[in-house]
Amino acid sequence: MAMKKRIIIAILFFLAAVLLLFAGLYRWRPDKAVPGFALLAAGPDAPVISTGTFSQGDSIETVLGRAVPYSDILAIAASLKKAGAGFIQAGDLYAVGLSTSGEARRFALARGEALYRVQKGSAGIFTCQKGTLPVITSARETRGTVENSLWEAMSACLAPPAVIMEFADIFAWKIDFLTEPRKGDSFALSWEERRTALGAPCPAKITGAVYRGAETGEEYAFYYGDSYYDEKGGSLRRAFLRAPLSYRRISSYFNPRRYHPVLRIFRPHSGIDYAAPGGTPVSAVADGTVSFAGRKGGYGKFIELRHGAAYVTGYGHLRAFAKGVKAGKKVSQGSVIGYVGMTGLATGPHLDFSIKKNGRFVNFLKLELPPAASLRGAQLEKFLDGIKPLRAGLERTMGKPQEGGLI
Repeated sequence: MAMKKRIIIAILFFLAAVLLLFAGLYRWRPDKAVPGFALLAAGPDAPVISTGTFSQGDSIETVLGRAVPYSDILAIAASLKKAGAGFIQAGDLYAVGLSTSGEARRFALARGEALYRVQKGSAGIFTCQKGTLPVITSARETRGTVENSLWEAMSACLAPPAVIMEFADIFAWKIDFLTEPRKGDSFALSWEERRTALGAPCPAKITGAVYRGAETGEEYAFYYGDSYYDEKGGSLRRAFLRAPLSYRRISSYFNPRRYHPVLRIFRPHSGIDYAAPGGTPVSAVADGTVSFAGRKGGYGKFIELRHGAAYVTGYGHLRAFAKGVKAGKKVSQGSVIGYVGMTGLATGPHLDFSIKKNGRFVNFLKLELPPAASLRGAQLEKFLDGIKPLRAGLERTMGKPQEGGLI
């Protein structure tokens, strides 16, 4: 009788643990998941399947510890670490398969498009295999007109923030969206919305875009291979980015007789001030080598980069240099070299950016940037044929009246 009572109590404890597990783990109910698709499927060895999403501060131990033996948790964590998924991230999706006795038999972790599946073998050893989730794509397109800023205009057209960022990045070599957009400029773009079979969003991919501006003229971008090209097959990439900061306001344009706000005298100012919060990352506009990193008079903390034999760029008033930045270090285009500050003669946090060509200061905003490679021969023909329907679609989209939403 006592033995029977202990068995009943054990079963009740197990059922309570399973209920707690379901209550604690099943927090994610995606409305865009593929019907019937699951991280794990129930089976004879694991009839109980629980799923959920890790939140900020969660770990495998804190989430599974209420119902899964600690030895199983440690083994699962070790196998995930060995497969490259050792650190749990907020938003990771998971599923655990439990036996009727409460032991973990299987575990799955989905992070973006990556899928990690852990299986307990006959010898009691957990092993993990990494794969990918099925991804479902759907075509989207929109258009709009700039009133105040590109961000506001694209947001009003329901373009996702990540797509807006990618749009700006694609044209980063051709258009400075800090200084060149004007009221009345227009744009259109097509992109692939991508979601995993579980409904989790994946990075979108812009397939085609066009920007028509009073200052910029008409610029096209089409995805081909692993890069973007204009309507003639020329690469959008250039030796120099159009600006050392992204989405920041320019405080003053190039002017040979700019009034210095600290010294209160007119002095040549052969550069551009980019107003930005202190600590904003500053990027190298091109591949190069650090020729100077230190204090330089009124520029405060200053970095000078040499780009080949002809060009030198300068970055002044920095709060600090990025780790490892010193004379002789090679840097790549877009890499962080320092942080906006107000060292030297500065009344507020901003970046003083300048460029020299053959030893003379030049206006960066009017600089004719070195050209990049273009598609040629059979590749060019294939590209031009491939973009015909996409370009026609963009032009039709640009011609439609704005409806403030996706098309």
